[in-house]
Amino acid sequence: MIHIEDEEMGISYQDAGPWRSYHLSASGKNLEECLADAHIFEIDQDGGELGDFKLGDAPGEIFKRGVQMIERELIKEFNERVKESEATK
Repeated sequence: MIHIEDEEMGISYQDAGPWRSYHLSASGKNLEECLADAHIFEIDQDGGELGDFKLGDAPGEIFKRGVQMIERELIKEFNERVKESEATK
């Protein structure tokens, strides 16, 4: 099972409103569970939360980056399991 907690997504911008960045939280045993659980938190320059929404409701770039982050964690967990399995042979 993976657990991503309030991880910075590396996306930030400023439009007519305040500067903001995005953080991802998600957990689950597989990609489907993680995507269903994933939330994006919009954070202002002072660290305050401007809002949050489900990953599925995120704009294109934020959605794509969130999926990439979840996939990266799933692959990392898979590789760790393979190493553990090989070590016990």
